[in-house]
Amino acid sequence: MSREHHERITELFEELLALDPQARVERLERNDLSDDLRAELRELLEYADRDDAFAEEKIGRIAQEFAAESPGGTRQDARHPETIGRYRILREIGRGGMGVVYEAEQSSPQRRVALKVLQASLTTPEAVRRFERETEILGRLRHPGIAHIYEAVLDAGQADDRPFFAMELIDGLPLDEHVREHDLALEQRVTLVAEACDAIHYAHANGVLHRDLKPSNILVDKIDGGVKILDFGIARAIDSKERAETLQTDPGHIIGTIAYMSPEQIEPTSLIDTRSDVYTLGVILYELLTGVLPFDLHGQGIVQAARSICDSDPVSPDAHDSRLRGDLTTIIRKAMSRDRDARYASAAAFGDDLRRYLRDEPITARPASGIYQIRMLVKRHRTIATVSLAALLLIMVASIWALVERTTAIEQRRLAVERGKVASERSSAVTRLSDLRRLRILRNDFEAHWPPHPEHLGGMEDWIDEARDLLARIPLHQERLALLRSNASPVSAPGSEDGDPEYDFGEDVESAWWYETLSGLVAELRALGVDHPTGATLPQMIRRRDFATSIEERSKTSDEAHAAWSDAIAYAGESSPYAGLELTPILGLFPLGPDPESGLLEFWHIQSGERPERDSNTNRLSIGTRTGLVFVLLPGGTFHMGSSTDPGGINPYAQALENETPAIEVTLDAFLLSKYEITAGQWMRLAGAMPEDFRNAEVASNTTLVEFERNPVTHIEWNDCRVVCHRGGFLMPTEAQWEYACRAGTSTPWFTGIDKNDLARFANLADASFQQHTGGQLPAERWNDTFRLAAPVGAFEPNAFGLHDMHGNVWEWCRDRMTVNHTAAPLRAGDGFRELRSSPGQQLIDIRVTRGGSFYVVAAIARSAVRARHPEGHSDLNLGFRPSMALSATK
Repeated sequence: MSREHHERITELFEELLALDPQARVERLERNDLSDDLRAELRELLEYADRDDAFAEEKIGRIAQEFAAESPGGTRQDARHPETIGRYRILREIGRGGMGVVYEAEQSSPQRRVALKVLQASLTTPEAVRRFERETEILGRLRHPGIAHIYEAVLDAGQADDRPFFAMELIDGLPLDEHVREHDLALEQRVTLVAEACDAIHYAHANGVLHRDLKPSNILVDKIDGGVKILDFGIARAIDSKERAETLQTDPGHIIGTIAYMSPEQIEPTSLIDTRSDVYTLGVILYELLTGVLPFDLHGQGIVQAARSICDSDPVSPDAHDSRLRGDLTTIIRKAMSRDRDARYASAAAFGDDLRRYLRDEPITARPASGIYQIRMLVKRHRTIATVSLAALLLIMVASIWALVERTTAIEQRRLAVERGKVASERSSAVTRLSDLRRLRILRNDFEAHWPPHPEHLGGMEDWIDEARDLLARIPLHQERLALLRSNASPVSAPGSEDGDPEYDFGEDVESAWWYETLSGLVAELRALGVDHPTGATLPQMIRRRDFATSIEERSKTSDEAHAAWSDAIAYAGESSPYAGLELTPILGLFPLGPDPESGLLEFWHIQSGERPERDSNTNRLSIGTRTGLVFVLLPGGTFHMGSSTDPGGINPYAQALENETPAIEVTLDAFLLSKYEITAGQWMRLAGAMPEDFRNAEVASNTTLVEFERNPVTHIEWNDCRVVCHRGGFLMPTEAQWEYACRAGTSTPWFTGIDKNDLARFANLADASFQQHTGGQLPAERWNDTFRLAAPVGAFEPNAFGLHDMHGNVWEWCRDRMTVNHTAAPLRAGDGFRELRSSPGQQLIDIRVTRGGSFYVVAAIARSAVRARHPEGHSDLNLGFRPSMALSATK
């Protein structure tokens, strides 16, 4: 294909996409188009009407064909740029329909990365939108089995106007190549697919369908042998109604994609869900175990290929390899069932059945008949069964041959014992390797069972049972270690200066490897059983399980809780603040009654600490080092968010910043917001540990940690807050909710009015104490509140909603991404979450809004409408947050 033809077809295709259907027909009939060009454009438009992804893939292949046919047979992009952004390009490592992937070097921090750059021929708004969607999806997935993203740059003007993102560079091979190159055993292939199931289940749990799984998108890391899922380019949110099939029209490209697709991905009227990815994982397992794909689609067109997948069953796996007869064939058939309801309900269930097969346990895909369970029991304990059967046979043979030749019987017995030893050793080796995998999976699954509510009890019990089973196996591993030591020479004696003795295995490399591996396994298993505040340990999970067992009674069903909720529900239905709000009991919260000053209902969050009590003198809640979070139920309402520089405008402030204008009207449903910023003590109870920099600040200030526990926690990143929210069952507030709560019905710059000096009793800002602390280097207000840095929560007066420290003390993270102003994206009904849609020119991937100012700023920067921005990975001594809760499920 010539350069002119490539440029011509791209230009015409983009022109036709902008026209309505009738105008397209008229344009195609004009005489300036050849029949071949007209046919190619119609093909592109047909697929563009089904989904933009088809047209983009086709245009991408046209660009690749053109590059391949350029003079000298050199790709256009073979002469890659020397740098892109702040990355030095080393080499091209791959390309697809949308992007080119380079190996690049980042100087700070120094590391090698994979840099994915949108192809120059696909910088259309829709292509950029898809590229940004892949970036968004990778940015929220954090799992050992999914390649994670470091940075994304979507700004025009960088990388030759082409968006790019940097992600983890995986040194490994595609799954099928890895299997062939290392000639992996059947069990090892099954284990790799089970690990892929874990990663895909995590993506599903976080609302993402991959939809384009295939061996080339699954790498096997050379370092730890684990799988890494790549290429979420056509992934979709689970609740998305969009479709983006990946059928391709070129004969050379059909097999590579359609062969892995589920029937519902091909049917034009079908909706897809997580079971579509389960089907594809079944296809991948079929191919890895048999060496061929389930359907032979060579030479077939799209219609024929689609009919084969949708209307016929594949050749049974055991027809290719008799070793697959039985459970493996049953598992594959269930995963690849054309009836979605007959498949595994989740990727996790698929992976669990594969591991049951590896452990010789009954699988869920097969009816649990008595004979089948007995056969599995014998298979699991093959050593005992083999030895017992061998012993029985030997007795019979010995009895017969004793009459003929005693020496023959003795020799037969000796050979049988040797065979039993070999079989036993082989079984033990598989068990030891299996325990390594089981421990890794257990640790990865530790965060899945939050918050500690009854619906997660089943998962917690399974986790505890698995952990106890692994701990019970420590003596078996220790016995093996002792045997290995007996055949080695100690390098140093126990108790010497070198610490624990080391052993020299000489040229026995296998024994040295086993000794090192099992020593590490035993150490990790012991750590699993020891209590640790931040570790994935059995005592931690037991406490979480016990709390989940009692939380419903403590917060809802006990006599005291039931009476408290009855009073709260009656108050919400009758009192003026709530206008007849229909309140129902919320798991994990205990009503404390209305605040005497604000009249708003307040609730104790049981998981975060002890129940707060009211001071007998002030009638206000007393917050101690062990006190839990207190949530205030804010009534729904309409307010104006932002400011106006017009003195006669809405929420006027002459020096209002550009990003806080114009003021817009927002209506919110009722929601719960913490009365105080989350304290260090509450954070430690939910997260398990203090941020390291917070502890350093404690030491630097010569203040004990106990005193610090009443202060707001600081040095926390946005993602740290998200983890704690997940554990506690709450959220970060939207910035609309935050400003509504801060204003508490006011329209002035501060909830205290228009005079900043009125803030002295209400806000910890930069004042005389702070200025003295900084040596007079920074601006400050004239008053003196005696606090040099952050003050204990509740040290200042509350606003009309009973909320403390809404102005000053520490900046507070919000859920939303930063935008140029309030009108840059619509707000979601109910909670005001900003429905952001990225576009070229915005670099918003990891920038979040913070609100409220801090002890570090003057009053003008701590106004109700001021919007600050911080990268998600930023943390410092004046940055914290206060959690919120929805009355109904909100993401």
